[in-house]
Amino acid sequence: MTSFYKYLLLSGLLVIFVFALSPGHITPAYIVNHDKMAHVVGFFMLSFLLQGAFPLLIIRARVLVLGLLALMIETMQYLFVGRGFSLDDLLYGAAGILLFVTLSESLKLFLKVFHKQPKRPVI
Repeated sequence: MTSFYKYLLLSGLLVIFVFALSPGHITPAYIVNHDKMAHVVGFFMLSFLLQGAFPLLIIRARVLVLGLLALMIETMQYLFVGRGFSLDDLLYGAAGILLFVTLSESLKLFLKVFHKQPKRPVI
């Protein structure tokens, strides 16, 4: 199952790099008009796929890898025509990562607390 997530992760990375590094006038208007939401959703999905692809990777490592990816994309955009480095985009990417981590860990805690253990017969 992890190989499926790895393929999806690579596909997601490819899509994000195409949109992030293409000139601004090529990017669809919907994404341009909702740029910040696209950063949150994109990095939320990458966080989900990274967790599925590498389930044994600790949370801090996932956050670090995706944070560095966001920084790398913003730095590379500085080199492309019609693009530029944006601290806002970097922060919205980090917000997507942290939103996923918060929801994921909260769900794990919720399931751990409210999961009913089967009753063992008393002998």
